[in-house]
Amino acid sequence: MGTINIYSSDGSNKAGLIYDGSGDITVDTEHLANTSSNVQAQIDTKAPINNAQFTGNVGIGVSSPAQRLNINGRFQIDAGWEIKLQNAAQNGFAAIQNAGAGTNTDLGFSTGGSERMRIDSAGRVTMPYQPAFVATTVSTSTLPNNADVIFNSTVTNRGSIYNTSNGRFTAPVAGLYAIGAHIRVASTTNSITYHRLSLRKNGAYVQYSRGRLEGRNNGDYSYIANYIIIELAVNDYISTQVETGAGTTLQINSANESAFYGHLVG
Repeated sequence: MGTINIYSSDGSNKAGLIYDGSGDITVDTEHLANTSSNVQAQIDTKAPINNAQFTGNVGIGVSSPAQRLNINGRFQIDAGWEIKLQNAAQNGFAAIQNAGAGTNTDLGFSTGGSERMRIDSAGRVTMPYQPAFVATTVSTSTLPNNADVIFNSTVTNRGSIYNTSNGRFTAPVAGLYAIGAHIRVASTTNSITYHRLSLRKNGAYVQYSRGRLEGRNNGDYSYIANYIIIELAVNDYISTQVETGAGTTLQINSANESAFYGHLVG
């Protein structure tokens, strides 16, 4: 065991490096907190200290550190290592790391043990867990009047947020969402038909768009579309409805000509 003491100019205060005989060196910072002592400690980074314990603020290039670690200058973390941000319960963490391979300098952000976002070396941002869906129809069917339209197939359903059984998109997290729908509708009569496509939040109107079929021939068709950016709370749901005049019916066409879609904006 041994101790190296660093004294102030008047000899009244000191700091020290204490070797405990087991391979660890502890830095005694008791007097470093006393800024009136004019004590400055410099540790040569060429002689690494393993498992050092500090009881006060540590400064690198700073004589009076204001935080637990106060750095004046750049610091480097080598490839394969990361900055971990521990949670309050100390049973999990978020991490930031240089996630690129080879000469790439991708920046990765992880939570819950998985990478959730990456900024690649060209500045492109990818978020593989960002909620998004596109739902379509796979067959021609008669549209129920004033009832939810069921898009019974999905092209994209990241996070399983769209239900093909009830036609609802359910928000998995509170935030701002972009939601839209477009439908090709066909007339089953030879009369003029007005219709509208509405987006509904938890069953209540949000907004609607209106269309018209001249009805010159049975089978005439038109497209109607609706789009909105809306704030949703967790478990709020959005559905679509098509409404038409009494005594008339419409068909939704197949071949993926109609769709319901949305994604989390942020």
